[in-house]
Amino acid sequence: MHNMNQIISLTSDWGESSHYIAMFKALILSKAPHARIVDISHNVSTFNLEIGAYILSSTYHFFPEKSVHVFNVDSYNNDQSSRYSMARRNNTVDSLPFVDYLAVKYKNHYFLALNNGFFSLLCDDFNHIEEVVKLPKCDDYNHIKTFDAIPFLLQAAVDLSENVSISKIGTPYPIENIETIKIKTPLVKYTEEKGDVIVFHIKHIDSYGNIITNLHKDVFEKVAKDRKKIRLYIHELGDEMKFQIVDSYSDVAKYTSPIVFFNIAGYMEISFKFSKLANYLAIDMFDIYEQKITLYFEENKKNIKS
Repeated sequence: MHNMNQIISLTSDWGESSHYIAMFKALILSKAPHARIVDISHNVSTFNLEIGAYILSSTYHFFPEKSVHVFNVDSYNNDQSSRYSMARRNNTVDSLPFVDYLAVKYKNHYFLALNNGFFSLLCDDFNHIEEVVKLPKCDDYNHIKTFDAIPFLLQAAVDLSENVSISKIGTPYPIENIETIKIKTPLVKYTEEKGDVIVFHIKHIDSYGNIITNLHKDVFEKVAKDRKKIRLYIHELGDEMKFQIVDSYSDVAKYTSPIVFFNIAGYMEISFKFSKLANYLAIDMFDIYEQKITLYFEENKKNIKS
């Protein structure tokens, strides 16, 4: 009777119709026939690191501790691109931290990914990181030239799922070398005209057309002080709308005004029940990160656009 393997989860931008998913799973099963593989999502927008990190960070804690989470979403980063170009001219590419593949033990889960900024989006506090190792390239897959997730991440995922110590699958890696990237964060301010104001951005639009923002409940509650009636102004669309804050969809009838609630990850969602709000507002999926939203409270009656 074999020992129970830890779960291996997969999050990527490979696409559901891609053969990459089948390749990766087949190679895992060829090494570990009893592997338990769970797909979190393969429909992350291509190269959208922030959305991929959001999806995984919102779900991993529902898995049993010591689960192994493989994350494979690359991204285009102007700063990293310029550093890479300079390093190529100087033949020092190997010294760049963002080309390293890492295994990170964080909150008693294992995360395997490229050090491209993902870990700074996943980990709310690097002090909670328990261990980090740099992963070697597995020689068994030298013939695979265009799918680095296999030679760098696959064997490590199998080993960790079989309870091999993280210290044995790579070399120690300084936490200070983990790549960090800047993301947009909400701006809280007070004006004489509008009172308390929060300016924030759209983070993601899900398959139901719900608008998920980067405004966390903790930030909102510090400003709101129990106020529930709000107005939102979506700048790029020129739309100002009144919203009610609810705890769940069951708190509203089927066809009511738009609602706002905080999802299980703690972020504000804007929604119509049984309708796609993003479609109604004609929000461009390819431009959502430029969509700025301003929130103010009904107690402040003056028009936000004035």
